Amino acid sequence: MEHEVVPSALIVTGAGRGIGLAIVRATMSRALHVYGLDIHVPADVPRGDQSSSWHDVDVADEQQVRSFFADHVKPGSVGGLVNCAGAVERTSIIDADVAEWERMLAVNLSSAFLVIREFVAYAALPAAIVNVSSVNAHYGHPERLGYAVAKGGVEALTRVTARQLAGRGIRVNTVVPGAIATPDDPRQGRRSPLPPRALR
Repeated sequence: MEHEVVPSALIVTGAGRGIGLAIVRATMSRALHVYGLDIHVPADVPRGDQSSSWHDVDVADEQQVRSFFADHVKPGSVGGLVNCAGAVERTSIIDADVAEWERMLAVNLSSAFLVIREFVAYAALPAAIVNVSSVNAHYGHPERLGYAVAKGGVEALTRVTARQLAGRGIRVNTVVPGAIATPDDPRQGRRSPLPPRALR
């Protein structure tokens, strides 16, 4: 029987809101330390006694990611990683701006690559990584060009790293949430964004 991975510490990116914040809240009651990373950590995030620490980190920035691990994480001390950092846009291929396209790839895809790469060197084995994708990677949302493409890349990144890291004792998986209401887009989650044919 496969044993559940119970990490001594957990890193969650995109932890200041939405799914990332919900993950932090759900895990703070367990006997592990949670590192919450966000580009700008909100002042009202939950702060437990010794059970969580919050860090302003742009996980799309290589140097900031390296510095976080070097300054705050001991090798062999973290057994779990959730890559939840993300950003959405409203654009189409017709009016897409190159800078915005590159930002979508950086925040939604390159960030996961950068954090996984550092995590491997600090992981307490066996370890587990969960990358958060999106239903947008599986159907053509007309206003989610860069976001959808990047999330498709996250799923490819998961498949490749799962094979590469299995021998080290690190599992890598993806979850694919549907529409979730967040402060950035509170309208989401009220009804399925999928066309009826996609639900068959």
